[in-house]
Amino acid sequence: MSAVPEPQVLAHAKRRLFADEGSYAVADTQFSTDTWLANEPIDEAVIDALAPFNHVQVGSGYPDLVGVGTVDEDLLAVERLGDDPPLIVVEAKGHDQSGTVDVERGIVQAHDRLGEANAAYVAVPISAIDGTDRTLCRELNVGLLGVTADGAVEPVERPRIIGNRTTTETSAIRF
Repeated sequence: MSAVPEPQVLAHAKRRLFADEGSYAVADTQFSTDTWLANEPIDEAVIDALAPFNHVQVGSGYPDLVGVGTVDEDLLAVERLGDDPPLIVVEAKGHDQSGTVDVERGIVQAHDRLGEANAAYVAVPISAIDGTDRTLCRELNVGLLGVTADGAVEPVERPRIIGNRTTTETSAIRF
């Protein structure tokens, strides 16, 4: 098993979710650093993939990634209806210094953001996903993205797009 740190997980998820030319996404400012856990350097390509950075509140917290764009059909449980592209939030969890991944915490954080987003995902190393995580995601309407070290992103659980209430901050992401 190859350890996949959180910034790398998030960069792969961003590339997969927001590949459409008309998409726009910002990563939280915590990822604009040169180092991560225990001063481990973050590859410059990962930082470039995550840029631009902004600290945007959605729900009661600050998601790792906030974006607007047309999402591939294989990433959603039902076909998207409506003209406006959905506001999507992503929480990422990667291997920490002990080699563990706090998947459950990511799921709960992603669910918290659904009050002001149309869809929420948690992105984690695919090797960390178990049946309990899948069940929790289904019950909470949180998408679950399994990420490999080589950059493959597999939709393990697909969320349904929901309506939302938007704040000034999240409306600014929509332009």
